[in-house]
Amino acid sequence: MGYECRSSARNWRRMRGLVEFLMGIWPINWLITVIWRYTPFPRGFRSRIIRTANDRFLVGVMVVILDENGRLFLARNTYDPRYSWSLPGGWMGRNEQPDECIRREIYEETGYELDVDCLLATRTHPRLPSVDIIYRGRIAGGTFRASAEIAEVGFFELDELPDGLMPVHQQLLSLLEIDRMINQNQTSDPDHGDQGS
Repeated sequence: MGYECRSSARNWRRMRGLVEFLMGIWPINWLITVIWRYTPFPRGFRSRIIRTANDRFLVGVMVVILDENGRLFLARNTYDPRYSWSLPGGWMGRNEQPDECIRREIYEETGYELDVDCLLATRTHPRLPSVDIIYRGRIAGGTFRASAEIAEVGFFELDELPDGLMPVHQQLLSLLEIDRMINQNQTSDPDHGDQGS
């Protein structure tokens, strides 16, 4: 046993010398990659290292809701008097999926239940280290109740939006218009019509 310890200590000194030598001639990123690839880390340890070592950013989730008349659902927040109207949404929590997040946010902030239809778009924020995920959805049930963040909600014609709509959300309306045109083309296309009759 004593021999193994001496041998391990000698091997460790050799390894440390090799590491110091390599660090002198190769960039540290290369060394980290080699260690990462060939070291048997305990279960879950790699993901903790990734979370700690990588830059942090936020993931925001929003939803575009249209009623049967094509009017846009907006929420008036309580915290920004300049830009009080916005698409409903919020920040994703740890270990939360984006579609779960938007359902939770809508329910917590408005009392409505949400059906998520599809992913509409993703975008990066111009000033924050964040990514926004934008879904298309529809209200599936519930009744409105004001919350600490949302004072009121409403459906608005696209050409009669309220004053105080967040500028970044105004930019998303062009995506909404494109999405509506695509959907209109699909429903009017005879190849996509009812084939069961």
